[in-house]
Amino acid sequence: MPPNRHDNHIIDSLACGLVAAQFDPKTWIVRDVTERDYGIDKIVERFDSAGFTTGDWALLQIKGTKDTHPKRASTQIYFWLNKKTIEYAQQFTTPFYLVRCYVEPNISYFVWLQHYIECNRNTLEERTRKVKKIEIEEVKIVFPKQNMLNAEGFIKMERAMLKEKSRKYFMQLFIPIDNIANYLRRLEYHFDAHEFTEFKQIAAAVQQNLNDALAVSTRYADISACRVLSQVISDFDALLQLPHENIQRHDLWRKLYPASYLLSTMVMSDIPALANFAEKELGISWY
Repeated sequence: MPPNRHDNHIIDSLACGLVAAQFDPKTWIVRDVTERDYGIDKIVERFDSAGFTTGDWALLQIKGTKDTHPKRASTQIYFWLNKKTIEYAQQFTTPFYLVRCYVEPNISYFVWLQHYIECNRNTLEERTRKVKKIEIEEVKIVFPKQNMLNAEGFIKMERAMLKEKSRKYFMQLFIPIDNIANYLRRLEYHFDAHEFTEFKQIAAAVQQNLNDALAVSTRYADISACRVLSQVISDFDALLQLPHENIQRHDLWRKLYPASYLLSTMVMSDIPALANFAEKELGISWY
């Protein structure tokens, strides 16, 4: 007999078309994967409302089903995902979304896979099963009902992209600030004029980057974090305007430690910790 196309392949192809059609062409471009892929069905790029590029990308793996869409609120929406796909997704810094599409009512749900795994790391083992026939391990991925692929869902996707961009951006700022902080931590006495000048240059560069971020508030998700950090760096820079002979190591350290802590927390995207530190330790309101 000649080969025939499996029903699952037909359903997944139909699901890919349905999901792609939900992305507004005014603000999204949906690209097909033309080469052999290892779990990526679509690549999406976001544009702003004026049609300008944002540099925001996401990867989609789409799993279709002809099952009846559950009507009960208590019914879980889930998919048993190959563990190798999870390992593959974790290699990307770009958000990787798993999408579950009910093709008959054309309703889809999604999870940001890297974030999902990070948040559920402690329970992954109990969610894992072995499929003996094909010798693979699968992990049960549960889709939050509120993560429906609709207008509100697309806003969530955009925020996730912005958060990942913020993380990369803050990491670039964290390295030079952390280098100064570590140096001050080890230094026993005064520093020379050359080192002092270098501190000034680094602080000025970081401040300029923060000013740029504050000027374009849609560029990064954590604009409050940029505002708080900008104030901290300004205080540090103000101290650097004094003659270096009059400044003690611990004075600079006290000014720089908050910046180092804030940046490390920004890299982890721990917004509650950022807000708590800003308000309680620095006396800066968070909004």
